[in-house]
Amino acid sequence: MPVFNQGLYAHGPSSELPIRSTQGSVRTIQSSGCGLCALTAYLRAADLMDPAHPDQPIAPDSLNLHLQSRCRLLEMPVERVYAADGAGALRNDSADLWCAINDLARAADRTRAPDYQAALINPRAAPGAEIADLTVHIDSGRPAIIGVGIQGSPGPLHQVLVVGYARVESQTYYVINDSGFPPMDGYVRLTGTAALSRQTVLRACASPERDRPYTRIFWCLLLSGLEYRTALQPWTRP
Repeated sequence: MPVFNQGLYAHGPSSELPIRSTQGSVRTIQSSGCGLCALTAYLRAADLMDPAHPDQPIAPDSLNLHLQSRCRLLEMPVERVYAADGAGALRNDSADLWCAINDLARAADRTRAPDYQAALINPRAAPGAEIADLTVHIDSGRPAIIGVGIQGSPGPLHQVLVVGYARVESQTYYVINDSGFPPMDGYVRLTGTAALSRQTVLRACASPERDRPYTRIFWCLLLSGLEYRTALQPWTRP
């Protein structure tokens, strides 16, 4: 799974989101694009392309422009796809967003009916707690987006992409690609044959050991339907 740094999308028309916050400030991919970046990583892994430039792979800014253009074309309020507040501006559980993604998949492969979907669960789990449905989903070779709480905040402020999990003693921690705060590429940090310390493992996961400590997993969005276009495979236990 690729990982995108939302901090690189601070300025320019392609980085502006089409909705202001409830306080009236402009939302950008840098300020509010964590969910957009997490979802785009899955679409990039599925080799979906930028509709405006079919020779270029999809990226957060090009997906942002495509969604805005689609809303205008269909005379659909942008609020059906973007939110003014919450953890990230993109409504990842929106059926209208699902239709847009399936249109991109259909353009890439007309021989197979696209069936992208996302199932929402609300475990409200502390880091280290096993989330059975999420573990089974990861074992099947599919990623998930989770809404995490940041230390000092009462609610979910950030979204990250779950790409695996790690067992640490009796606890289960979910490995993440994080668009907002380092270390960003959790999976890469845990590959290789060298022994890893507990701290190294937990810094690659949704855990209190990260540079920005994550204190709770509020919800999980289980992504599926595009893995037939990726190299993702179910994980076989040794």
